Amino acid sequence: MLGSGLIAATVFSVAGVELGDDAPHLLRLVAHPFVLFGDYRAAGFWDTWGSFPPLLPLLFGLLVRPWTWLVPDFWAIRLGALSWSLVCLAAMGWLSGRRRHGAPETRRALLAFAFLPTTLATISVLPQEETYVSLFVLALVEAARTRRDRWLLPLLVLAMLAGKYFLLILVFPLAIHSGAPAQRITRWLPVLVGLLGAYVASHWLLHGLTPILSHTLDPSASVSVWALLWTLGLEVPPAVIKALSIVGSVGVVSALCVRMKSDGAGLDSMVVVSLLATLLCISITFPGYVMWVLPLALVTGLSLPVRTQWQQVALFALWGAAELTANFSRGVALALHTPRSAGKSAVAEAAAAVLGADFPYGAVQILGIVGVLACGGLLIRLHMRPGPGTAPTTR
Repeated sequence: MLGSGLIAATVFSVAGVELGDDAPHLLRLVAHPFVLFGDYRAAGFWDTWGSFPPLLPLLFGLLVRPWTWLVPDFWAIRLGALSWSLVCLAAMGWLSGRRRHGAPETRRALLAFAFLPTTLATISVLPQEETYVSLFVLALVEAARTRRDRWLLPLLVLAMLAGKYFLLILVFPLAIHSGAPAQRITRWLPVLVGLLGAYVASHWLLHGLTPILSHTLDPSASVSVWALLWTLGLEVPPAVIKALSIVGSVGVVSALCVRMKSDGAGLDSMVVVSLLATLLCISITFPGYVMWVLPLALVTGLSLPVRTQWQQVALFALWGAAELTANFSRGVALALHTPRSAGKSAVAEAAAAVLGADFPYGAVQILGIVGVLACGGLLIRLHMRPGPGTAPTTR
């Protein structure tokens, strides 16, 4: 992970301060691990941060908080993200061994994970919690594959309250692959939705807040199909887009999982396809979210022909480059015309000095989004081929 340190040092030398908007707030959440259970606005967190799962500050902070006592904030959040990436590498190695892949194959997957643009960016450039989120995906898949059914609902609850709410989409591949989808869905969803409802209702009654529901973002800031439509002029109200994207994600994922089940695809591939489809369909997919699926996809891909494995790595590399390009272009364009943070302004000025203020940043953003959508579609097609992960492992 030496490359991560070199990239972080370069970012610091150019910006001089933190570049990402999220990093300082993540550190504040980590410093107040139970703040989301109370009046988070009174504590200085607006609705963006109130939409985070309430247990995330506590659990994500386990490998971040110690660094805040040792080094400045700029390095603390990056070392925390690096720490979670190392845990993820260990989990991938363990999972590959469970799939009975050899050492050379496992090493190939680990090296791909370590050097892909998204991994490096989520550690060094825009440090995030997304690699930490991927561990919940790995745990759910392994519990289902080894027939530890009693763990699935508790793990889904934990993934929802400590990982990402979007991981609820995994109810559908897990249920459909089980052979008893109606029974599982009707047993799991009332519990999961009931817990979320109780969480929102308690905040509304006690503090006049509606976490999750009150969070809306400019659709053009994301890298999903909705961002493309919005940027091209189809400016549907964000609340409508939010609802349509959720309904669309559930519909698309359910249809794909039913199709894959009939084709004999394994659970690993069904989960990979479900997450990829969700990232393309939801309205607030941001750079780094592909980390949710990347570790599982790389391990699952080891069951594919070597040529196809390299195709997958190339597509994930292009995905990462495309989403970072789209985000960078939009950020520079905004910073050149609107007051932004010191770090973003410094980077925008450096970019304008090289590319010029008249560079077509908007067109490049659109190309980046199109690149993400194209890579996602090709990755879905790759994993929908019957084969990988068909047979469950045993205890």
